[in-house]
Amino acid sequence: MADYQITAITMSAGGTRSEHIALVWTPDDQKFEVGVAILLMRNYGWTFYTVSPFGLRVPVVIVDAPVPYLRSSPDWTTADNLLSLPRREVPVSNEQFLAFMNALGGR
Repeated sequence: MADYQITAITMSAGGTRSEHIALVWTPDDQKFEVGVAILLMRNYGWTFYTVSPFGLRVPVVIVDAPVPYLRSSPDWTTADNLLSLPRREVPVSNEQFLAFMNALGGR
């Protein structure tokens, strides 16, 4: 069983109405897709947590919705601590960049 602190998130590219957390990041730059994190939590007992601004450990829980998602365990605030974390972008590989440029006609 593993226990990981989440220190950053990557949001999906869905616009403001359908945007959701796509990736969670650990202090050592490991990233987990949310679906994989949910699988690891459900099937293998892994745990994830954030640290509040006051230094308190806040568990991350699965919300059972039609499409399950992660959020921080409710505490004294209604804010989701996960959504308060810094945002990280996923670096684009050279192959992805070249494919994008080719799609634009090599501009």
